[in-house]
Amino acid sequence: MITLKWTDFPERTPQIARTEPKEEVRTGLELVRLAHGLTDVELHAALRFAIDLLSEREVDELARLLVTGDEYTAREAAARLGPMKSPRAVDALRQYRRETARFVADGVAALRAAGLDVTDVRLDTACLKLGPVWLNLPTWYHRRQERACMAPWSAARRSCWP
Repeated sequence: MITLKWTDFPERTPQIARTEPKEEVRTGLELVRLAHGLTDVELHAALRFAIDLLSEREVDELARLLVTGDEYTAREAAARLGPMKSPRAVDALRQYRRETARFVADGVAALRAAGLDVTDVRLDTACLKLGPVWLNLPTWYHRRQERACMAPWSAARRSCWP
């Protein structure tokens, strides 16, 4: 069993070019594999550390973390993929941004169809006139496969989820 503590992780430096020894890449892939048994802080710390350890050769793994993690993991994976020049990295980021933008637009439409007054959308977060109350729509995007989570929305808009 692996035990991870927040203090175990060094400062992040994703913009600094470095060569990743094979051992770092293997550790990163192992952290991704083991992360599925972790929860909350440990899960996010393991995935964040793994993202930093993976090399540009693991673009597919990084792209998978864009859509299978949560919004924080996706943000970290996007930051890691951003400077990469490979067509796969560029395509993965473009597709993820297109899908989240569509999800946000559909979410705003569903809120409005339900009679809620959405007055503003900033950084994928919708503002409801009620308070103002800001809804972080990327959180819902990463939970879209959970039927119970999406039930209130699904009657109004079904285009984003199966």
